[in-house]
Amino acid sequence: MGEPHGGVSSVDPGKERSPGVMSFSCERAVKILPLGKLKINFYFYSTYAYLCLMILRQANLCDIESILAITDAARDFQRSSGFVQWEDGYPDCSIIETDIAKGTGYVLVDDKLPICYVVLAEGDSGYDSRPAIWNFDEPYGAVHRMAVAPEIRGQHITDILFPLIEKEYQNRNINVIRIDTGEHNIIMQRLMNKFGYESRGMHQFPWGQRIAYEKKLR
Repeated sequence: MGEPHGGVSSVDPGKERSPGVMSFSCERAVKILPLGKLKINFYFYSTYAYLCLMILRQANLCDIESILAITDAARDFQRSSGFVQWEDGYPDCSIIETDIAKGTGYVLVDDKLPICYVVLAEGDSGYDSRPAIWNFDEPYGAVHRMAVAPEIRGQHITDILFPLIEKEYQNRNINVIRIDTGEHNIIMQRLMNKFGYESRGMHQFPWGQRIAYEKKLR
């Protein structure tokens, strides 16, 4: 988003994979093994018939270069898709450093390589300023700054990422998630519908005019 702290970038769920790029279309997770606070998730990719280890973990300062490459590419992708949700330079290094310091910045890692970035906050003052638009009055997670590496765009990586995000919040005993995206971000709107997030309409937030979404986890 082109906002001070929030939002979700385009993730292009339907684009065909390029030759030579590994497919990330998975059948489903076959096992989830909790190791303390670390969730290790095994996915089977039928196209390549191998077992791949992916982890959603808190980002650290060593990840910043990879994260900025991912978010820069996501910002460029918005423009190539005909809209601007994140302004030039957003998010910059200081924003990512703040995410990490707060413990809200997360990376989806494939074989130690960050391939997605997302902020998983608990509550949001911008959302709290519009209490009438939400269905559920209880603690909630706020998802912002979602972006995927350009090498895997179109590989349906969100089929892995969204369940892991929801599992992370459930592990914190949070069962409501709120998220927003821009009017012209059709890809993200489709993903919201796909993963069962209910549109709460178009609203003005401190970071701009956005479509708000909310989901109650089971």
